[in-house]
Amino acid sequence: MKFSFKMFLLTTFLLITYQILIAQTQGEMNRAASKGYLESKAQLEGTINRINALYGKDQDFIVAFRISNDAWEKYRDAQLKMKFPAINPRNAYGSMYPMCYGSYLEELNRNRIKELRLWADGVNEEEGCSGSVHYKNK
Repeated sequence: MKFSFKMFLLTTFLLITYQILIAQTQGEMNRAASKGYLESKAQLEGTINRINALYGKDQDFIVAFRISNDAWEKYRDAQLKMKFPAINPRNAYGSMYPMCYGSYLEELNRNRIKELRLWADGVNEEEGCSGSVHYKNK
């Protein structure tokens, strides 16, 4: 009987300690989401800068790239508006809204980075449909 009660106390203590250690306030989660968004934004800007540097002499590409980026920004903004369409989103979606908004922005940025990696990294020379994408060894 004593052993079971001791195990119960130990288990309860460990569970409470664990919950305290992993607990976060909504403010902390909002800040973490904002940090993730800002990191992804910086990575996206770095990828765009790299592509501009690699393809800077190809004016036709640069014009098309700018048009693509402008269109993507409009797409991103439209996606955000579709996901959170309320006029006053903080009231409509509650205290989690900043976290959700930041997380979704980060996701959209990371998807764009994945799309642009093709131009940043290049393709192998045997790729027959490379279009404007440079070869890896250039």
